[in-house]
Amino acid sequence: MNIQATTVQNFQATLLPSATGLPTSTGTIPAALQPLLQTGNGAQQFFAQQNFAANLITDVNSGVLNWIADTDDNGNPMYFTAIQDGNGNSMYLEVTTSQAPASQPYTAPDGQSYDVIGSFHATLSWNDDTMWDVNVPLGITSGLGALLLEYYAWSSFIKPVLEGVLSGIKSLCSAASDCVSAGDVAAASTAAESSSEVVGESIGEGATISMTAGACCFAGAALLIALPFILSAIEHPTGQSVKVYNLTPYTLTWQAPYTDDCSMTQFPVLSDGSNNPDYTIAAPSVITPPGGQSVTTYHEGDFAFQSTSNLKGISWAMQFAFTDDQNNTQGTAAVMFDLPLLKANSLAGEWTSGELSANELQEWAETNYGILSETQFATSDTNGLVMTLTYNALSGQQPLPSDPDEEGYVYASAIVFQLTS
Repeated sequence: MNIQATTVQNFQATLLPSATGLPTSTGTIPAALQPLLQTGNGAQQFFAQQNFAANLITDVNSGVLNWIADTDDNGNPMYFTAIQDGNGNSMYLEVTTSQAPASQPYTAPDGQSYDVIGSFHATLSWNDDTMWDVNVPLGITSGLGALLLEYYAWSSFIKPVLEGVLSGIKSLCSAASDCVSAGDVAAASTAAESSSEVVGESIGEGATISMTAGACCFAGAALLIALPFILSAIEHPTGQSVKVYNLTPYTLTWQAPYTDDCSMTQFPVLSDGSNNPDYTIAAPSVITPPGGQSVTTYHEGDFAFQSTSNLKGISWAMQFAFTDDQNNTQGTAAVMFDLPLLKANSLAGEWTSGELSANELQEWAETNYGILSETQFATSDTNGLVMTLTYNALSGQQPLPSDPDEEGYVYASAIVFQLTS
C-alpha cells in the first residue's frame, strides 16, 4: 500500500490526561523519600533538594540555563536542562519520549476516540534518583494511529510534537514563581496546554501533523515545577512548611490542629481554588494512563504555619487516624512541633490509644515543649505503624526557598508514616 494513495494528509494528535507520581516498585520506599528516614542530616538534604529544584526553574526561566536537544539510548529525541551544586550533585529536568509497542484505543470523556501511540515523560531527578515523574500519553485520531506508525518513522513526527510539549513546559517554568496556591497551579497548567499547540508541521511525504492538549495533561507537570514555590510562600517572621507522606496501606485522616501563636496558612483542599480542607491523605496507589507507563503514587499533604506575633515563636499539634478499606481504625497518633524564639526547635510524637480531646491535645503538646530538640524522631506502635518526624534545622536563619540569597526564620519539616510489618 502506498501512503500517497490514501486521502489522509493531516494527522490530528492530542495529549491525554497524565499520571503523576514517584516511580518505584509497589511496597518499596521511593529513593527520593529515603533521606527523610535516615539519621543525621537526611531532612536537611531532602529539603535542600526541594530548594534546588526552585533554583533550577528560576534559572531556566531567566535564561541562565538553556534546554539542550539530545537523543536517548534508543535514538529518540529528548530535551534536558541541569544545574549542579558545589559538591558535584546534579539536578536534571528532562522531557523524553517512548513509543508504544502497538497503538491502543482510548475514548476521551467527550466521546472522541484516539489511538495511543506513545507517551512523553517529564522527570525531575537528583543525581540518579527520580524525585517526580509525569507521564503524558500521545493519542492520534482513531483509525490513524496504526497508519502513522506503519508509514512514518517515529522520529520524523515525534520531533515537532516534542517541541510542542517543551513549549508547554517552558510556559510552566515562566509561571512557577508566581504560584502560591493550588489555583495558581491550575492556571499555569491551562496556560501550558495552550502553549503546547502544534499546527500543521510537516512530517514527510506531503503529510502534516497538528497537536492540541487535553484538559489536565499538564496538571502533573505543573505541580512538579510549581510546588517548591508554593512551599516557599511563607517567609517572616517565623514560618514552617510541613509535608505529610502516607506510605501506609491505610487512609490517613488529619484533624484541625491546636495552634499556639501561629495560624495554619496552607493545607490540602478539596479542589483547585477551594478553601475547604481535604482531611484525607489516601494510601499509595498505582495509576496507569491510557497506553502509558504505570506510576506508583505516594500521596502527601502540604501544610504551612506562620507566626501571628513578632515577639513569639510558633507551636502546634495535630492528630492523625488510620483506617482500612472497611473503615476500621488501625492506629491513631499525635505530633507536636515547637519553634520558639531564642531557643532550639523541638518535636514530639506519640501513638495514642484513641482520639484526644482538644484540651488533652493542648496539655500533651505543652508538656512536651523543649523536651526533644532533634532533627529526627521515629516511633512505632504495636501494629507496625511507624512515624518519623523531621526538621531541616533546629535554630538560626535559613535560606529562603524563594530567594536563596536571603535568609529568614523559616523551617521545613516532614512527617512520614509507613508500615514495617
